[in-house]
Amino acid sequence: MPFHFRGLRHSNDWSRLLFVFKDNYRKIKERNKSNQKKQISTAVFESYDGIVITDANADILRVNESFERITGYTQPDVVGKNPRFLQSGRHPSTFYQSMWTTLLTTGHWEGEVWNKNRSGKIYPEWLSITAIKNIHQQITHYVGHFTNLAVIKQAQLELERLSFVDPLTNLFNRRKLMDQLEETFRDPVKRMQTFLLFADLDDFKDINDSLGHHIGDLLLQEVAHRLLEFAHPYGDLVARIGGDEFVMICHRILSVEADRMSIATAYAHQLLERLKTTYRLQNANISITVSIGVRVLSLEDTNPDVAMQEVDLAMYQMKSEGKDGVMCYIPEIKRKAQAEFQIRQKFETAMERKEIFFVYQGQFTSEGTLAGAEMLSRWKQDGQWISPGQFIPAIEKTSMILTLGELSLREAVIQIKKWRKSGIDVPRISINISSIGIHRHREDVVQFVKGVIKDDNLDLSFLTFEITEASLLHEETAKRTLRDLHNLGIQFSIDDFGTGYSSLAYIHTLPIDELKIDRRFIQQMRDSSTARAIVQTILSMGQNLGIRVIAEGVETEEEKTILDSMGCQLYQGYYFMRPEPAQKLVDYTNFLQKPL
Repeated sequence: MPFHFRGLRHSNDWSRLLFVFKDNYRKIKERNKSNQKKQISTAVFESYDGIVITDANADILRVNESFERITGYTQPDVVGKNPRFLQSGRHPSTFYQSMWTTLLTTGHWEGEVWNKNRSGKIYPEWLSITAIKNIHQQITHYVGHFTNLAVIKQAQLELERLSFVDPLTNLFNRRKLMDQLEETFRDPVKRMQTFLLFADLDDFKDINDSLGHHIGDLLLQEVAHRLLEFAHPYGDLVARIGGDEFVMICHRILSVEADRMSIATAYAHQLLERLKTTYRLQNANISITVSIGVRVLSLEDTNPDVAMQEVDLAMYQMKSEGKDGVMCYIPEIKRKAQAEFQIRQKFETAMERKEIFFVYQGQFTSEGTLAGAEMLSRWKQDGQWISPGQFIPAIEKTSMILTLGELSLREAVIQIKKWRKSGIDVPRISINISSIGIHRHREDVVQFVKGVIKDDNLDLSFLTFEITEASLLHEETAKRTLRDLHNLGIQFSIDDFGTGYSSLAYIHTLPIDELKIDRRFIQQMRDSSTARAIVQTILSMGQNLGIRVIAEGVETEEEKTILDSMGCQLYQGYYFMRPEPAQKLVDYTNFLQKPL
């Protein structure tokens, strides 16, 4: 139906009508804007975290449902009260005095607080308080926002336990072994009564290759069980420090040098015979041999790492002499360490001959879309592959690791530019930061990165540095370096997140953009409710903090299904793809069909 504007004869009439339209439009727009603000405010107030609003005297005016759920108190219970009724008694009065001083001075305070809920249970929370001021800068309200840390604390304790335990065998791991060995070295008397045994299964790879890794794992578990049974009467510590490598710290009342050596050797031979007894695994009889190294400690020994190196050398000497036996360490065995020197020598030549190259393992969304890739170094010499597990440990304590880091960063930049020039969508590339030696020279590293880029138009957010050495995260120089690099646009990822006690602290002290869940938790999810709870906690933490979370080491559809149900968004592992050259990465993901 057409509109008829009868009686609008003059321009003033039209002007009045236009004014009415504009005024109504303005009112509608303001009303919509106000409603939108109310909706946002309601959504924020009813968040998963607890929220409490007080007046200027700190008397409670309103709380949300999460406050009621966490504390057990309803809104009618608490309105008009001061929040101090929640205090647990764990904090001294000086704690709260400092809190209020900071709050009144800066307008904000946050930190960890232990409070008590209605049932009397004490729980930890991360509390953030903000002072609200009017136009005259007078405080009118306080808003408290808190997260219940009880689940996180419980998970953190479990992470601490798991950081000392080998998940396959439930033996202690290398970290616990070294802690115990360092304690032994601090006591001269105890050191004189100690010897080390290093047991390695001979040709264990053949068992994996012929019978399958499942049988190999069962064998390792049974070996661990026999070691524990054998060591129990003496209280010896048993640890699994590698694939088929086990170490024992043994304490005995030892007298003269000859007796100490003979007692340790006799004990090692008894262990050897116990480990060689036939294993019955899934209707299969399996016989193995074992090579054992022995290192008797003395007052002259001052370094536990050297002692570990030497018992390791003794074991390898036994392998080189035919396996299936016991070898005591003597100084002459040290010559075997030249093998590592040879690797370093070959590595320098390999760099000159361009035998070192890089492959990429994709990182995918839950729908299978490529979201990024991790760059990994490989070495092939004269047609033979040299494992990163061999050459990385050999060079990581030398300047060669810096050379490899420079090469990897340059390669990443070159590859990104190639992809862009070809019109290919550029994935985010991750590089292990340990290969750049960031803990050494802050200014040098920052200038080096700037020098490699040499392109003001290149968006550095495509580059992610993975932090793998927890020790460097406690150095202030390293922290400043990370912040300087982050200001350039480079992103940072915590690799193997969840394996260290202080992992949560990294998020608050470093510019972290991504967490990579340790593959051990992924592998344990199917059989361990604790592992599933830890994975879920990390995923929720990342979501709440706006940090990407990648599940690393996903190898089966079952693992992906479990992670999907937890809301995981990013994946890396053999289930999606193995490490491949750059071109295969593009082909694999059909990147060539995705123009910029």
